[in-house]
Amino acid sequence: MNSLLFLERVYVKMKTRFCFAVVVALLISAFALPILAEGELVLTVSHVRLTYVGRSSTGTDAVVGLVFIRDANNVRVAGASVTVEWMTPNGPVAQEAVTGSTGVAWLTVWEGQGDYTLVVTGVEKPGYTWDDLTPPGVVDAAITTVPWTRW
Repeated sequence: MNSLLFLERVYVKMKTRFCFAVVVALLISAFALPILAEGELVLTVSHVRLTYVGRSSTGTDAVVGLVFIRDANNVRVAGASVTVEWMTPNGPVAQEAVTGSTGVAWLTVWEGQGDYTLVVTGVEKPGYTWDDLTPPGVVDAAITTVPWTRW
C-alpha cells in the first residue's frame, strides 16, 4: 500500500513539472514570438570559405572568399550586401559583394604570395538585421604560390 502511495506522489510531481514546463513554453511563445515577428528578420553568416585559384593560361592568381548568408530559419538570403575586409600581404583591402540566389557572396583579391585573412564587417538587406555575432566570420588562410617555370 505504501508503494502505491509513493508512486502516486511521484506521478503528481512529474505531472506538475510537466504542466509548469508547458505553461512556460506557452507564455514564451505568446509574448516573444509576436515581438520577433513584428521586428526585422535576422541575417547570419553561416560560414566563410577561402580558396586559392592558381594561375592558368586564361587568368591570374587569385584568392576567392565565399561568404554564405542565411536567415534565422537557415534559409539562403539573396540580395544581401556583404562588406568584408581582407588582410593581405600588402595590407588591408575592403570589398563589397551582393549574394546571389544561393545566398553566397563571391569576393576575389590578389596581393601576392603570403597570408590572407577575411573578416566580414557588415551584412545589410532592407527589412533584415545582421546578428553581428557570427563566429565563423573570421577565416585565416595561408596562401603559398610557386613561380611557374617552363621545362
